[in-house]
Amino acid sequence: KARTVAATNMNETSSRSHAVFTVILTQRTSNLAAGTTTQKVSRICLVDLAGSERADATGATGMRLKEGANINKSLTTLGKVISALADAGASRRRLSKLKKAALEGAYIPYRDSALTWLLKDCLGGNSKTVMIAAISPADINYEETLSTLRYAERAKRIVNKAVVNEDATGKLVRDLQEEVAVLRARLLAIDAKAKDRKERSDDEEDEEEETAEEQAAHVAAFREADAELSAMKDQLQASEKLIADISESYEEKLRKTNAIQLARERALEDLGIAV
Repeated sequence: KARTVAATNMNETSSRSHAVFTVILTQRTSNLAAGTTTQKVSRICLVDLAGSERADATGATGMRLKEGANINKSLTTLGKVISALADAGASRRRLSKLKKAALEGAYIPYRDSALTWLLKDCLGGNSKTVMIAAISPADINYEETLSTLRYAERAKRIVNKAVVNEDATGKLVRDLQEEVAVLRARLLAIDAKAKDRKERSDDEEDEEEETAEEQAAHVAAFREADAELSAMKDQLQASEKLIADISESYEEKLRKTNAIQLARERALEDLGIAV
């Protein structure tokens, strides 16, 4: 509703500005057993770009002409950013690991316009981006259509590898909890296997006397299983202790952050500033 539109010779409702609508989604997962809370954050950006235009075709004058110039300037900067990202992606696929690391610091002109700065994370950050090119089949719009298709062709060459935006501490705790679950399952399996061996050994002793070699083999098997069981118990205890330490430090940091925030709010209230 707040977007500016005006009539030109090419369009009765021509957009005189770009529109960016951002939705931030936060997912918090609480583990009551471990007493931990993990958080994942996602941001969805819906962008509607105003089309580039030629002043002689639109017949724009005064304020409309200035608006068109600003639109074209921001789109030109966006084109430079897209080209730089596309070239970096193509070079990254060809270069060695050492040169790839150097390429990570390549200059991308995000700061050259407000539009590209707003779209920084959408274009070259930890994101998945879809661009829809709106073109016209009319011959009078040939130049605009060609320019739009060039945009789309360059944008296709941008390569991003998106990963889940998850709190590092929460991810570590989750991985450790999965490891603990696996260790517990293995402990149960080994314990059941040891009991089964013992029962079979008792049955065999009832039927007939074992030879010395068989007795030695059974003793060795039991000792091996017992050693493996002991090692896994130690590993399980270490993982559970690490989870407790990490969770405690995370909760302590959260308490300190909340205390600092509360102190700031009180200080602002003392100055007569409402929060």
